[in-house]
Amino acid sequence: MAPILSSAYSRAPSTPVARKITQGIIILCFSLPLAFFPGLINLYRLPKIALFALLTSLLCWLWLLDQSRRKASPPALPLFFPLLFYLLVATLSFYRTINPFQGSILFFLPILGIALFWLTVNYIDSEKIAPLFHWTVISGTIMSLLGIAQVWGADIPTLILTGGPGSTLGNKNMAAHFLLFVLPVSFYLLLSSSEPAREWLYATFAGLMATYFIYTGTRAAWGGAMVGLLVLWFCMRASGLTPREIVSLQKRKIAFLTGITIFVLAMNLFPPYFLPGWRGAYSESPLARLGSMIELEQNLSAQSRFAIWANSLAIFKDHPLLGVGKGNFRFIYPLYAQRVIRDSSFGLQSRADDAHNDYVQLLAETGVLGALAFALILILLSRRLWQGLKKPARPQLFPITFALAAILVEAFWDFPFNLPVPQAFFWIYSAIVWSLTRDSEELPQGSPRAFSRALVILLALTVTCFAVFMLSSLRGELYYSRGDRAFYQGRLAEAERDLKRAIQARPSYPAYHAYLGRYHFLYGLLMLREENYPPAIVSFRRSLALDPYDINTLNNLGVAYASAGDSTQAIRAFEVSIRIWPHEATTHRNLGTIYALRGERDKAIHHFHIALSIDPEDPKALAALRRLEKP
Repeated sequence: MAPILSSAYSRAPSTPVARKITQGIIILCFSLPLAFFPGLINLYRLPKIALFALLTSLLCWLWLLDQSRRKASPPALPLFFPLLFYLLVATLSFYRTINPFQGSILFFLPILGIALFWLTVNYIDSEKIAPLFHWTVISGTIMSLLGIAQVWGADIPTLILTGGPGSTLGNKNMAAHFLLFVLPVSFYLLLSSSEPAREWLYATFAGLMATYFIYTGTRAAWGGAMVGLLVLWFCMRASGLTPREIVSLQKRKIAFLTGITIFVLAMNLFPPYFLPGWRGAYSESPLARLGSMIELEQNLSAQSRFAIWANSLAIFKDHPLLGVGKGNFRFIYPLYAQRVIRDSSFGLQSRADDAHNDYVQLLAETGVLGALAFALILILLSRRLWQGLKKPARPQLFPITFALAAILVEAFWDFPFNLPVPQAFFWIYSAIVWSLTRDSEELPQGSPRAFSRALVILLALTVTCFAVFMLSSLRGELYYSRGDRAFYQGRLAEAERDLKRAIQARPSYPAYHAYLGRYHFLYGLLMLREENYPPAIVSFRRSLALDPYDINTLNNLGVAYASAGDSTQAIRAFEVSIRIWPHEATTHRNLGTIYALRGERDKAIHHFHIALSIDPEDPKALAALRRLEKP
């Protein structure tokens, strides 16, 4: 294995401001996966997007300052036209969109990534890759230690679990996304290091991260890692390495790899027998979950995803050119939840916020133009990577090849490109590919100075505004998280106080409107429980203004109207809900109850029969039907 600091071309500037930009990119790689806002439910999106935007905006302003002080050639802006085309299509997709506020968040995420891509291309060279890798691995290790502690029964104060032992991301699947980027780097640092102390350090890091990667139980990430290994093997062979050269390691390296394997096996096999609080014991074993990956016809999760994909393609079929708008999949999907295949996971309490396939969702949201634009970017990046792998002395490209291949495969089963951490690392790694594959004789290709400066100013202003929007949303989200926990724990007075604060926090900011739909809905639910029906009706209607096809909100609006004595409006709300999703027994039972109270016996019996055809064990519908059918 070649040494870590190979002879790749070094071109990053060495001015004081440039060094600060380089340090800033490394700080972002270290801090972004670890950052969380204490007490927030939404750990893996809002606080990380806010930090991502804040740090990127600071780096853009430093970039502008560095360009104004130096008289060297303008900065390189690789893939400028493909990236511009992609952003243009995403912008046009907002035409007649349902909720532009939510869409704006997912629209700005790639803008952050593109800005980071250009920054990394211009300020990270081969000499800076080593510290970037080093601090990224430290970040992954800290995150993994926290996740392992959670699996072993520890509750970390202020770190809320929303989807298993998710460490600083709150969700184990999101943690696995990040590990796909950092795990190959840890093994690369171990195999390329020649210092015994560093070997022990990186072996420890790799063992802990591999252990947590197994603990997450994320089959999509496991599948991505398997494909990543195959792609890596193929690329190493294509680069001229023979199988003997690939697997011929020093005995010391083999001993470290063996030790890591034994450690990971022990951390999975032994804890259930002596740790009652081991959370891994409450889920399938790794072998069982691995086996379920090849038994898709018996896998309920896979069946649900297949239904979502088929219905999402129906969205694309109806909106082929520009889709339904970036970030608006979740708002339009209820109308399509049974278009091709009935989505069994869809109902009053659950629905797909993402298509769980970034490529299908891209088609649904931005149409064929958006998909082609993204495909063009991937093709150009892949071509650049392939050219670099065929050249000698580029060993840093091997872990990056694994990571990029793994995350692109994982995106077929999940939604990493809609999340800040994978978005950031995808563009940073892509920039490293671009930088490492530049020949020493190749001059940096920049744009005209006036144009590049104007572009950097525009980027800095755009990203700064987005950072302000996201930071302002944190206060409202904190109150909402408190109110949510208080509501479901029965502390209604506390919940009402916090939800009012959440709604009133910053209602004038566009980005904040993306979250108001949830706030209004939960406040309406609280008012409904307190039998305060007029404000409940107002809150549900405000929520529907931002999310018009949510059957849970429509059903509760109908309940609020009926409880307030307005049976006509209640029937309208329930009928809209049934048109969207006719397979909900509760909605039909509610309609039957209202018609029974209005004396419309035949209509009541009709809806009670439908409710029982969906749920034959519904005791309320059975009792009501018996009363109505008595002679």
